[in-house]
Amino acid sequence: PPRQSARIPPSNLPTLFRAELEEDVFVSMIANLESHFLPREPQAAVDFLLGLAKVKSLKMTLKFLASKARWAHRA
Repeated sequence: PPRQSARIPPSNLPTLFRAELEEDVFVSMIANLESHFLPREPQAAVDFLLGLAKVKSLKMTLKFLASKARWAHRA
């Protein structure tokens, strides 16, 4: 069954994550979309991603994740 993010309307995401979108929360949401929404409700996954794309702090979160990935490959 879908987790808590299924109950969050995509239009509320920019308000919910106005200050910050933590990396672990972002990764968890993407994993939830992949495992629960894509197989059963692909349009809900797309709608959620479109809402997520409007979160202003998303760009910074993605930069941090990319930086961590680069350091992990160097180690």
